[in-house]
Amino acid sequence: MTIFAVVVLSSLLLFFAVLIDYARIAAMESMTENAARSAVRSVLSAYDEGLYEGYGLFGRGGTEGGEIFAGVMEGNRGTDAISDKNAFRILSTRVESTELLPSSMLGEHAVFAREVLEEEKYKAPVDLTLEVISKFVPLASSLKSSTNEVRTLEQLRKLYEEREALLEQALKEQRLAAELSSDSLLLAAVGIKEGSRSAADLEAGFPEYAKLAARLSEVSAALLELSDQLHAEEAISQAKQADDGEATDENSDMASIKHKIQELQLQSQAISAEMAAFEHELLLFSQKVREEINQLEQSHNERLAEANRKLEGAEQLNSQMKRVLEQSEQAAAASYDSVNRQEVPGAQRFEASELDEASAKDWTEEGKRLLRETSWFQAYSNEINGQGTELSSFTNRMEKLLLAMNASLSKIRRERSYDGSIRSNIDEAKSSYGPYKMNYVNPASALQKREALLEDGIKDKLEEQEAQTRSLWKTAGKMLNGLSFAEDNDEYQALFHEVEKRYEQNLSFNRQIAVADEQARVEESGISPDNAHEAAEQSSSLTDSLFSGLSGMLEHSRNALYFGEYSASRFSYFEPQRMRSFYESGDPGEIAQAASFYNQEVEYVLYGFDHPLGNIMAAYSELFGVRLAIRTMEGLIESRSLGHPLLVLSAALIYGLEKTIEDMLSFAEKGEAPVSKYVKANLSYADYLRLFMLMHGGADSKRLSRMIAVIEQENQVTLSTVPAGVTGQAAVSIKLWFLPGIMKQLERFDLLKGKVTGGRYEATTTIGSSY
Repeated sequence: MTIFAVVVLSSLLLFFAVLIDYARIAAMESMTENAARSAVRSVLSAYDEGLYEGYGLFGRGGTEGGEIFAGVMEGNRGTDAISDKNAFRILSTRVESTELLPSSMLGEHAVFAREVLEEEKYKAPVDLTLEVISKFVPLASSLKSSTNEVRTLEQLRKLYEEREALLEQALKEQRLAAELSSDSLLLAAVGIKEGSRSAADLEAGFPEYAKLAARLSEVSAALLELSDQLHAEEAISQAKQADDGEATDENSDMASIKHKIQELQLQSQAISAEMAAFEHELLLFSQKVREEINQLEQSHNERLAEANRKLEGAEQLNSQMKRVLEQSEQAAAASYDSVNRQEVPGAQRFEASELDEASAKDWTEEGKRLLRETSWFQAYSNEINGQGTELSSFTNRMEKLLLAMNASLSKIRRERSYDGSIRSNIDEAKSSYGPYKMNYVNPASALQKREALLEDGIKDKLEEQEAQTRSLWKTAGKMLNGLSFAEDNDEYQALFHEVEKRYEQNLSFNRQIAVADEQARVEESGISPDNAHEAAEQSSSLTDSLFSGLSGMLEHSRNALYFGEYSASRFSYFEPQRMRSFYESGDPGEIAQAASFYNQEVEYVLYGFDHPLGNIMAAYSELFGVRLAIRTMEGLIESRSLGHPLLVLSAALIYGLEKTIEDMLSFAEKGEAPVSKYVKANLSYADYLRLFMLMHGGADSKRLSRMIAVIEQENQVTLSTVPAGVTGQAAVSIKLWFLPGIMKQLERFDLLKGKVTGGRYEATTTIGSSY
């Protein structure tokens, strides 16, 4: 029994000994983990006060973190820290080593964005921003209509001008074709006194050849008579020779007969030569006339073919105009309707019933007035072809005239007579040219009628309005582009290069972390149009982006709002009152001196130009664009009574430019301007910067890097080296009371987290945490 009891008690003692050490190990591990958590929290409690006070960001700063971590771990190592040497120490631990590793750098986009969102979640003046947005809600419906109208009408205007230019060119080709006929030698050849060329260019005309033909008939008859006389004289001479036998030259009668025969022969030769010369001249004349006919027909047809090509091009443009009108309704951005349906909690509701009533007119029906019917183009095509047909009638008569003259010459040869038919054919040729002359040369009634159909009666008014628009755009251009002529400040430029370097470094740092695909850098720069029409069209796209941002903020994530509000509340912006002297004098020198980076941090975050004036110009350009879109919308309503769509568009643009220039002056004087004629509220330049943040998204990697670069420049720190979290690692050991060998065996079976060395159990604890 004693042996049995010893065996049983020994087993129990062994079991309890192992259990006691195991319990002490578990307690030590738990105590070490808690101590490590406290140590990490203590490390994080030392933050950079400058970053927090200036930007609400938490980043490690102050006392060195490893020292804090080691001190806390040492102070929490258990009963071994009790000063009473006689105290019973159940957990007598020893800190073998400590290590503190930084993590979650503040320069990482995910970390930075998280801290900004947490900061703005509670502190952002959301109500104020919603009140700003609420002032745009009444404009949503009308701006949807007006921006779509401006965009569509501008597209129609371009196509309309191209179409009308082609139609004018087609008419010009018809006139050039008519000039070819009026300057043709064919007219002079039949005795029509038109153009600058005369019959002298042909040496003779058909009337002259008619006279020559009559003369040729007389000559031919005379030749026949002389031939008969010659035969009679030769017969007499032969008879006398037979009667006299040997007639001599001294016989006076014979000499007289011979002399007469010689004279008749000479006359016959002269007449024959005259007839041959006439025939040769007539041949050359016929060839030249035929060449003139061919050349006139070819050149005339080429001009008319070109006119038809211009007409076909104009008809294609007309079809494009139809498609633009058909697609205009589907092209309207849905974000306007989304914003219009929103009820902004806690914000004042601005009513604009007058605006809704004024903008209710269906402008698409008005836009159809710019179109031409298919039948109009068909009628014009028939008219062009008819011009060719009428000229062909004249040239065909000229061909018949040549044939008639050749036939008359043949008759003269055969019958020695001329019937005067050439003259009648000349008269017919003249008559055949009459209709062509009336329709296309003088007075050119067909072309005048077509010109009247091309003239819609608004060109003079449009030219007058365009002159006024150019004048206003010149003024606006000075406001938008005048700063580009300012001399660069080398000190400011160097500062921007330094900020840009910080931006690039942070962007590269985050790309390495994310291993993201590289994309080309595309910066937003507002609007930079060449003329007022392009400005109106671009401003329409600008408001599309603006309301898309508002819609996304109201319906989905508000992150863009928080980033925008963070930038607006923490960074500086360029005070609009600084622009007053520039607007008044046109001298950008004072603006250039005020364009320090520290005066335009919000603008830099928005656009990212590394130039002292680039971001300011971009911001005020977008401000001008938004104001122009709203004011042009008002102008469309004010100008409805003008009727013609292009007159309405042009007048609306003039109104928009005038009011936008007034708004820009108001910003420079008071820092704010009315939202609209129909919304009785004001918005400041800073409010528009908030809206631009929404419009541009505000949370992409480039913009986050710029925000970080601004903070780094202000505080002369590098956020990619500032930890927003730490990981602490501590190795702690405890002396084993019983059977270290058995605990070593447990370690081999992975039943312990640490290791047994020299009678002590050692475990490593790793704890991480962040702000």
